Parts: sequence; C-alpha cells; structure tokens
Amino acid sequence: MNTFDISLFYFINKSLANPLFDSIMPFITELHNIWWLYVIFILASIYNHKNRITSLVIFVLLIVAVGMTDWINSIYLKEILARPRPCHTLPDVHLLVPCGSGYSFPSSHAANNFAVIAFLVGVSGRYIPSIAFFCISVALSRIFVGVHYPSDILGGGLVGTLFGFMFAFISKKIVQRMSSLTSNTSK
Repeated sequence: MNTFDISLFYFINKSLANPLFDSIMPFITELHNIWWLYVIFILASIYNHKNRITSLVIFVLLIVAVGMTDWINSIYLKEILARPRPCHTLPDVHLLVPCGSGYSFPSSHAANNFAVIAFLVGVSGRYIPSIAFFCISVALSRIFVGVHYPSDILGGGLVGTLFGFMFAFISKKIVQRMSSLTSNTSK
C-alpha cells in the first residue's frame, strides 16, 4: 500500500472533517438523494440540440456509457484487482456511511461521474463547470465518508473518462451519419 495514498486519505477523511462536511458528504454520496440533479444536468446539456432524434441518441448513448462504465468497473476491474476498502483495513477511519462489502479500486462512483463529464464535454465540445463540480464532489465524497482511497477516485476517474470520451465519439459518429442520411434523402 502506498503511504502517500494513505496519508492523503487520512488528511481528507479526518483532518478535513467538520460538521458541515459530515452532513453534506453522506448526503451527496448516495445516488437516491441526488438522482434528480443528474436528470436536470443531462437534460439541460442535451437540450441545446435542435433535433429531437439527435437529443435522443445522445441521451441513450450517455446511459449506455455510464452503464458500460459501471459494468466493466464493478464486475471486472474491482474483482480482478480486489483491493479492500480503507474502512476494512485502516484503523480510525472517520466512517460516515456503511462500509460496504465490495472492493475499493477503482471507485465506481468516480468512474460513473467522470463518464458523465467526459461524455458531455465530448459531445458538446464545451466544458460545463456546474456538472463537473457536482460530479467531482460526488467522487470526492467517497474519501470524506471513509470508503475509498484517493487513488481509487483517480483510477475510477480515468476509467470513466476513457469510456465517456469513447461513447461521445460513437455518439458524434452516429449523429453525423444520421445527418448525412437525412440530407441525402431530402435531396
């Protein structure tokens, strides 16, 4: 185990602990509390497309991107790497949510959230600070609540970014193909 990773974990998890974070972080780390924010961000991001079919393709591929990211990350990577969570191995973890029985690396919360960021940036060509801030906060909340190391977040972020950009590329190709088919049939 990397001592820097452990030191950074304790700094974030214990040294930065305070009553405000102790109430906010457990709330934002749970999807059932914040799912509606994802819906608002995603709908606002794809609303810019004038064509409903284009918006539908983008929406469906975003769902597929996050689903594939979660599936590959949770079913394969975590099982292959089998890294225990810090709340299972370290003493004195400031644990704010149940530890969970699954493995730690890479973080699925981080992977899924970074897939959303990368996909939306890849499709729109613009960085969306509000979505990025929200998704990064959710990913970092996993350290604050005591269930992931910082390297878990970094690893999950890399996995999610890869899948997000890959599916954004696929989405753009499908939309381009649909546009060329539509323009050819209208002639």
